[in-house]
Amino acid sequence: MKIKHQLPNYIKKYFWEVDVDKIDYYLYPEYVTERVLEYGDIRASHWLLEHINKKIIKETLVKRKNLSL
Repeated sequence: MKIKHQLPNYIKKYFWEVDVDKIDYYLYPEYVTERVLEYGDIRASHWLLEHINKKIIKETLVKRKNLSL
Protein backbone atom coordinates (compact mmCIF):
# COMPACT_ATOMS: atom_id res chain seq x y z
CA MET A 1 0.00 0.00 0.00
CA LYS A 2 1.45 3.34 -1.08
CA ILE A 3 1.05 6.24 1.31
CA LYS A 4 -0.47 9.20 -0.51
CA HIS A 5 1.09 11.96 1.58
CA GLN A 6 4.50 10.53 2.37
CA LEU A 7 7.18 12.50 4.18
CA PRO A 8 10.23 13.55 2.17
CA ASN A 9 13.46 11.70 2.90
CA TYR A 10 15.13 14.65 4.65
CA ILE A 11 12.33 14.72 7.26
CA LYS A 12 12.12 10.99 7.94
CA LYS A 13 15.05 11.12 10.36
CA TYR A 14 12.86 12.91 12.93
CA PHE A 15 10.58 9.87 13.24
CA TRP A 16 13.08 7.27 14.42
CA GLU A 17 10.71 5.24 16.62
CA VAL A 18 8.04 4.46 14.01
CA ASP A 19 7.83 2.95 10.54
CA VAL A 20 8.16 6.28 8.76
CA ASP A 21 6.99 4.89 5.44
CA LYS A 22 3.55 4.37 6.98
CA ILE A 23 3.13 7.97 8.18
CA ASP A 24 0.68 9.98 6.11
CA TYR A 25 1.14 13.60 7.13
CA TYR A 26 -2.38 14.40 5.92
CA LEU A 27 -3.85 11.91 8.41
CA TYR A 28 -1.53 12.81 11.31
CA PRO A 29 -0.73 16.52 10.91
CA GLU A 30 -0.40 17.28 14.63
CA TYR A 31 2.09 14.49 15.19
CA VAL A 32 4.18 15.51 12.19
CA THR A 33 4.00 19.18 13.17
CA GLU A 34 5.13 18.49 16.71
CA ARG A 35 8.10 16.44 15.55
CA VAL A 36 9.25 18.96 12.96
CA LEU A 37 8.88 21.87 15.39
CA GLU A 38 10.82 20.03 18.06
CA TYR A 39 13.62 18.45 16.02
CA GLY A 40 13.52 19.93 12.54
CA ASP A 41 15.98 22.21 10.84
CA ILE A 42 15.24 25.19 8.58
CA ARG A 43 14.60 23.00 5.55
CA ALA A 44 12.11 20.86 7.49
CA SER A 45 10.41 24.00 8.84
CA HIS A 46 9.95 25.34 5.32
CA TRP A 47 8.43 22.02 4.26
CA LEU A 48 6.08 22.14 7.26
CA LEU A 49 4.84 25.62 6.33
CA GLU A 50 4.20 24.52 2.75
CA HIS A 51 2.36 21.27 3.55
CA ILE A 52 0.60 21.63 6.89
CA ASN A 53 -2.31 23.98 7.49
CA LYS A 54 -1.19 27.09 9.43
CA LYS A 55 -4.11 26.66 11.83
CA ILE A 56 -2.85 23.19 12.78
CA ILE A 57 0.67 24.53 13.32
CA LYS A 58 -0.68 27.28 15.58
CA GLU A 59 -2.88 24.86 17.55
CA THR A 60 0.06 22.49 17.98
CA LEU A 61 2.21 25.29 19.37
CA VAL A 62 -0.49 26.21 21.88
CA LYS A 63 -1.65 22.70 22.93
CA ARG A 64 1.37 20.42 22.89
CA LYS A 65 3.24 20.09 26.14
CA ASN A 66 6.04 18.01 24.63
CA LEU A 67 7.64 20.95 22.84
CA SER A 68 10.69 22.41 24.55
CA LEU A 69 10.00 26.00 23.60
